[in-house]
Amino acid sequence: MTPHHNTRITTPEAGSASIITLAITAVIFLLTLTALVLTERAYISARTQTAADLAALAAANQLVNGTQDPCAVARETVRMNNREKTSERVSQCQVADQSVFIAVHTQHAGTAVNAYARAGARTQ
Repeated sequence: MTPHHNTRITTPEAGSASIITLAITAVIFLLTLTALVLTERAYISARTQTAADLAALAAANQLVNGTQDPCAVARETVRMNNREKTSERVSQCQVADQSVFIAVHTQHAGTAVNAYARAGARTQ
């Protein structure tokens, strides 16, 4: 009996499936990471716009019905709404006639996000 030798036939494609699998996995990982970053930026942008809208409405309500400074109310509204402790802040507040213009600024992960809102009585 002759001993069986385990002879392998090697081809240039040997091991290429591992490299292809690794490359596909890396591409999927990068696409997922990109999607997460874009989703986070969209979330921060929407959150900043919501803060601006809410602050403008609170300030306009104070302008018409209250006795406090509308801009102080806008700043307090943004501060109270900031549960995630991000850097949202009122960067601009202007009162004109019976309306209020609010700008809210947020700095997140090196990206500045600004949102603007106006609320109050409609002027012709």
